[in-house]
Amino acid sequence: MTNSHSPLKGLPRGDVLAPSSRRPFAEVAACWVLSLAAIIAPTVVGCSGTWAKLGLEAAMGLGVLLWLVSDRRPMTLALMPIIVAGLLSLQIMPLSDDLLVSIAPISAGAWKLAHGMNRSWGTAAVDPAASIAAVRSLLLGLAVVAAVAGLGRYQSHRRRLLAALSVSALGILGLGLTFGPADANHILLGFVDLKGVTLPTHNVLITPMQSAGGGVRETVDVAGFRYFVQAAGVGDGFGSYIYSNHYANALILTLPVGLAGWLWISRGRLPLAGRLLAVLVPAGLGIWTVAVRAESRAGTLSLLLGFAALAALTAVGQWSRRIAYGLFALLAAATVAIIGLLVFAFTAAGGFTIPIFHERLAAILSDPRCIAANVAIRMFRASPIFGTGLDSYRLIFPRFRDDRFGLYYAHNEYAQILAETGLVGAAIVLWLLTLLSWRCFRFCRDATGDYRLLNAGPWAAVAGTVAHSAFDWNLHLPANAFLACIVAGLAYSSVPPSATLKSGWWSLIPEWLPRFLLGATCGIALLYACRDGVSAAVERQLREAIVADRIFGRSPGAQPADDSLRLAIAAGVAMVHWDEGNARLMTLLGQANLHLAHRSTQDSERSREIDAATSWFRRATAVCAACQGLAHPISSLK
Repeated sequence: MTNSHSPLKGLPRGDVLAPSSRRPFAEVAACWVLSLAAIIAPTVVGCSGTWAKLGLEAAMGLGVLLWLVSDRRPMTLALMPIIVAGLLSLQIMPLSDDLLVSIAPISAGAWKLAHGMNRSWGTAAVDPAASIAAVRSLLLGLAVVAAVAGLGRYQSHRRRLLAALSVSALGILGLGLTFGPADANHILLGFVDLKGVTLPTHNVLITPMQSAGGGVRETVDVAGFRYFVQAAGVGDGFGSYIYSNHYANALILTLPVGLAGWLWISRGRLPLAGRLLAVLVPAGLGIWTVAVRAESRAGTLSLLLGFAALAALTAVGQWSRRIAYGLFALLAAATVAIIGLLVFAFTAAGGFTIPIFHERLAAILSDPRCIAANVAIRMFRASPIFGTGLDSYRLIFPRFRDDRFGLYYAHNEYAQILAETGLVGAAIVLWLLTLLSWRCFRFCRDATGDYRLLNAGPWAAVAGTVAHSAFDWNLHLPANAFLACIVAGLAYSSVPPSATLKSGWWSLIPEWLPRFLLGATCGIALLYACRDGVSAAVERQLREAIVADRIFGRSPGAQPADDSLRLAIAAGVAMVHWDEGNARLMTLLGQANLHLAHRSTQDSERSREIDAATSWFRRATAVCAACQGLAHPISSLK
């Protein structure tokens, strides 16, 4: 397609931004579903909660399936999610102990500790059920990237998705300006109570995604047994986000897109000074909320980097463009230097002998981000091929740092990928980043004029989030991960596929095959997501019953929790038949039975509940090599 076929000037040559406005209904519906999800997901409180996550995944799956049944072009991009999911699924493949020791020694040792030294096989993933659930979520995310890249070839769809991100930016920034941080009582948005039940600053009922990324260990003694439970740290809260750094990342992913859209809409209609002022005001407000109100240092640096990338891509004059590129290079160098300093601090601290830097080095090493990345690198060194399985960092962390404080995420997406997936995951990330980098180079080289102006936003958002991912766990939050998929798909489709890509070996694959495989795998992933959502709800019911019993034990005026425990146990037993690999559910069932045994007045009933608890703990260790919350007799611990 040539430039004359499009009303936008500066369109790169190739099959991109087809001008046809008459598209299949299913394709239009797919674009609307993904666009509405991009607007709603970041502004809904508790966007990382169980039901919100399930709703978002349902929208993602529906959008992908609608796109698959409507787009009749070769589906080479559909192979990407299938290949990635297939490679990472190798983590749950049973391996002999000899082979596992050579490629994943941490996992091999964990399985032997869980089952005795006679264990003859195991998996690289220490918690196979959790890892395969993470693979399913990753599959849906990459499928969204493919769908958006396909939809982004058409003007109407592309503009609708860009507009959705712009509206999302207004909502995120507006809520941040209106409500700001959560108050001293941990109330978010004036009505959402974040504080915990047993401790104000920690909550045993929330999931890791609803926390600040870490927690403390609480000791529970019941019925002659002792177990430990992680009380997740309550997030500081900002705007509609539980964790202020996630608010910063949401702005990084959306605000540059909105600013680029404004520059495109106002071209030729307003004087240059008015256009720039209308850009500087929201950009300044965004920086103020992130830097001053939310106090996100890494978020501020990454947001500035995204703005610098936007300026470099949209600057018109020769000198203004040189200044913008220089600013971007300076901020990028500062980001790399800070990352390098952190890496150097925890890899060379033992040999660092310059006295003047001792105090500063000690402060860096005590920072949770440095501790988290340190553990991730050590995990990678111990199991460099396959890692320990997706979503296993929080399970392995206590084995590298034995204290009351625990971290659920490495606060560095690249370090966590290395720790959990090893060199296999690193190769996948490098492959995906290489694809985006080549597309970015072609966009900078070929796109000009109005087209470059409108589509600079997604690339600026990509630059900012690539930097921010080195300092936090934004892509583990469903809402922000979804926004990142939308942005990546739009950036990828901003230039057409090259001739070499069209003539690759994959062109011999029948067009319907990747379409069918991706549709089938996404459908299966959605079914399992529904099951996991119900399981999470049952786990929440068990936690609430256990916490109610703990409160009753400390406060005589509280209501007894016997009935709640029995109802929760019945629900959990029923759910295990549908979710046989869920070690968390089995562990909670064991804890609930111990609490019920503590309330039993008859010895036979007490003994029966204790036997049931022991059985559940044994079943949990059979499916997970790194269970947390297992109970042991207090007498054996002394």
